[in-house]
Amino acid sequence: MAAALIVAATISTGALAETTPAAAPATEAAATPEASDVTRIASRTATYQVMSSLNDFLYGVVFAGGVAAGGVLAVTSLVTEPVVHFLHERAWGNAPVPADQDEALRRVPVKSATYALANSGRVFATAWLLTGNPLVAAGMVAFNTVGDATVYAINDAAWARFGGTPPPAMGSAGAP
Repeated sequence: MAAALIVAATISTGALAETTPAAAPATEAAATPEASDVTRIASRTATYQVMSSLNDFLYGVVFAGGVAAGGVLAVTSLVTEPVVHFLHERAWGNAPVPADQDEALRRVPVKSATYALANSGRVFATAWLLTGNPLVAAGMVAFNTVGDATVYAINDAAWARFGGTPPPAMGSAGAP
């Protein structure tokens, strides 16, 4: 919960945004997400999740008891993590649209850090529930924070580089 508040506060204050001209007033139509925006975020979530599930499986195999534990952690992650990722991407969708590909790539470390914060609580809770061991859960958080932040950064950079131009943020100039 605290991580989600940090992400929301950081994005809403514009602390991550470059100086841009004032946005046009939001219209009622801009208050609902565009179908293309939701589709884009769902696609980003899917590509991220494939890599992240492998990361969780490897942790389970090496540190949590073998292939069965790795499978359980990966499946649990497959069910819970897309929700956190999707909500994080929607929150970032409210930030000003990057001016160009270079600006989008410069945001990757900050977005990766805010995602790692948002995801850590989910990781700890699910690992502790599944293993019954808070030390294994803490180890999963440490491993997962590094692993998932790396996977998130790779995925986000790939989408910034090869994913085309994102639609305008809701309420920004040029939004429908």
